[in-house]
Amino acid sequence: MLRYRTGDITRMLPDGGVAGRHWTRIARLTGRADDMLIIRGINVYPREIEAVLMDDLDVGTNYAIVVDRRGPMVELRIRAEATANAADRLSTVRDRVAGALADRIRIRADLELVPEGSMPRTEVGKVKRVHEQVDDVHHVHVWAVDSTLVALSAHVVVAADTLHDAQIVAAELEARLAEQGVAHATLALECHPCQDAESRDC
Repeated sequence: MLRYRTGDITRMLPDGGVAGRHWTRIARLTGRADDMLIIRGINVYPREIEAVLMDDLDVGTNYAIVVDRRGPMVELRIRAEATANAADRLSTVRDRVAGALADRIRIRADLELVPEGSMPRTEVGKVKRVHEQVDDVHHVHVWAVDSTLVALSAHVVVAADTLHDAQIVAAELEARLAEQGVAHATLALECHPCQDAESRDC
């Protein structure tokens, strides 16, 4: 038997997952042990994107990667802060860095350069690196639990490949909501490709 270290996360089913059967197989993949993104069939590692951005003296240290799965093709968008010295050369710098990115990760990414200091930070002063785009949000309800606590419930439509991917998006949304003062969030996921839904209650 040949075995490879793929980085996929799964578990063993000793009974084959079927009552009365006696063989061992693996369950469906539930995620990855690393931060690899699969964009249009290409394995993309955020650290490779970071290496290209950090190698350019006109690009600052803050950037964000947005994976947009809303259309028929997955799109990769990168937003990065330019240094103050490059403020009057954004177009030139963008074209140069976009070319370097394409050579490194083997796909074209939509690169946007923004002024230094314009990207939102978290409470510890860092920019969140990777974001997943959502399709739609509906049935949003917000109410005050008491004078200091705010709660929210909503249905979130996510164009994720699996329910696990959709749950990762939900976890990111919950973290962002908490940063905005929403202490309790209940998100009902609608994941079209996997034809499934699950509620998260944080």
